Amino acid sequence: MRKLLSLLLALCIALSVCVPCFAAQNTAQADKLNSLGLFKGTDKGYELDNPLTREQGVVMIIRLLGKEAEAQEKNLAHPFEDAKAYTWVGPYLGYAFENGITKGVSDTKFGYGDKMTDAMFLTMLLRVLGYQDKDNGTGDFKWSDPYKLAKTSLLSDGTKRDPFLRDDMVAACWNALTAVRKSGGKLSADLIRDGVFTAESFRAAAGTENLTAPKMTTLGPSGEIDVVPPSLREFITKAEKVYANGDNSKAAKLAEDKFEDIKPVNFKWKCEEPEKFADPSIFSIQLSQTADFAEYRTIPCTKFGKTSGEQAEQVYNLYTDATYYWRVAATLADGSVTYSEPATFTTAAGPRIVFVSGVKNFRDQGGWLTSDGTRMPQGRVYRSRGLESAISVGVKTMMEDLRIVSEIDLRDEAKPQYGAPATSLDKSLIHYYNYPGNSYAKFINSPTVSAPSFRVFADPTAYPIVYHCQSGADRTGSIGFILGAIAGVSETDLFIDYEITPDRYVDGTKYTFPEFLTAFRALDGKTTQEKARTFLRTAGLNEMEIYNIEMMMKNDAAVVLSPSDPPKAESGKVTFTIDPRASGTVTAVKQGGTMLPFTFENGTLTVTVKSGTTAEATFTDGTKLPLEWK
Repeated sequence: MRKLLSLLLALCIALSVCVPCFAAQNTAQADKLNSLGLFKGTDKGYELDNPLTREQGVVMIIRLLGKEAEAQEKNLAHPFEDAKAYTWVGPYLGYAFENGITKGVSDTKFGYGDKMTDAMFLTMLLRVLGYQDKDNGTGDFKWSDPYKLAKTSLLSDGTKRDPFLRDDMVAACWNALTAVRKSGGKLSADLIRDGVFTAESFRAAAGTENLTAPKMTTLGPSGEIDVVPPSLREFITKAEKVYANGDNSKAAKLAEDKFEDIKPVNFKWKCEEPEKFADPSIFSIQLSQTADFAEYRTIPCTKFGKTSGEQAEQVYNLYTDATYYWRVAATLADGSVTYSEPATFTTAAGPRIVFVSGVKNFRDQGGWLTSDGTRMPQGRVYRSRGLESAISVGVKTMMEDLRIVSEIDLRDEAKPQYGAPATSLDKSLIHYYNYPGNSYAKFINSPTVSAPSFRVFADPTAYPIVYHCQSGADRTGSIGFILGAIAGVSETDLFIDYEITPDRYVDGTKYTFPEFLTAFRALDGKTTQEKARTFLRTAGLNEMEIYNIEMMMKNDAAVVLSPSDPPKAESGKVTFTIDPRASGTVTAVKQGGTMLPFTFENGTLTVTVKSGTTAEATFTDGTKLPLEWK
């Protein structure tokens, strides 16, 4: 709808068909289009018995795209000498030429006054609905033969007409408003949304027969479901027993090399009187984590049981340990939406394995229980193997469903045997960082190597983040261990998280993760969380960076923006940019035992300092955020 599709009208001019002409039959449709401002006729009326001309067809298409006002406002120039004397059509041809709707019959001739064929006009309408004519063997239909698809999409009865009359045009255009768009929904709803006409005026034109609401019933899922693959669930149960005493030496013998594929959840629903609502594109599933559906994920319906009315849609990548609400939505031709009664279900706790087509070992960092009794938030950080194997559907999952903002690639060009840096994501759409990493004891004993990666995790604007090496095991696992530790995940669960990676199960003589544990346990601190903080300090991160990482791994407490670049104190004052998130407002700022004057407004914290370079801000919820300045 928003992206105009190019049209090779010059190729269509040679088409001819031979079917008898017939008298106007679609005055009612012409009246409806006229009431919506889409069809205005001529100074002699509708002239439905006259053949459609090329310029009339282009004008009608621009109106159906909702671009008439824009075309007239821009009044773009066009190169067609044979049409320049007809100033009324100039803005339309200028807009059509600029946006690839028409190229004319030559570089300087449009073919003003020539007849437009049915194939030509139906092709344009199908493109308006999102279909593509075949080019080099691809597409939905042949531009020279649009009749079958036009019938299937309810634009026409599929009969060829020569000449193609204005009467035929208004019938096809009215059908286009309520026909099936390839991407789902109705063209009329888009035009209402864009303000071309109102929902009320469309309802008045359409009549109730086109706006009957279907009755829909949700069938499942309900209750509690487990989205963790069974073999992984079995592995976790065994691993919990082995790791309970801190012994990691038997890890390589706990599981087979591969876990089974991730399974989707089937959402089932039923539509009453299916023969009346056989178009699946008007239906979608809305999936929310709140009962009021304030935010929801939309899953378009792709099939429909024309006899039974029953439908099932597969959904991947649900959160674990979550409550979901879902309903079926039906978008009517006037843009209004009707819903089924909502249903609810919960998912069992456990690691969230993510399905990204073409990529194995992709999973959420979150879901693990922390020392304060909460779980690491999901949907913020993902770990994986290399992403270059992702196919287009997988890339879409990462960009549209997971909404990846940043990618950290831990591979080193100097060590191609461990995989060379590469990505399947568009680097113009994400922040891409190539920071070669270490693993095992070398990771702990050379902390500054991983400092650039952890600084990405300290930036709240970098999320959601995906980080990976080649297999997603050792370099990735080392980073993941620290991220989990800083959140307060138990050492046992950190063992399990490390070992979930299927590629990690290798010959015991090569199994060197115990070296990592020995080095990690030697760090200062009584808990894994304290040891992780020590590691990050040794790597050179400041307290604001360490605090930010911890908060991003744990909850929605306030964070400071740009923590890696502490502000400079000037004239006895220092200013921080804060995202308070769920923490409320700043209630106090202390430097040692001294209260400091401050202001906090619209995320800007300005503190009057006395001496030193550190302080602490306290928020309404009790959060204590460290402050550092130069």
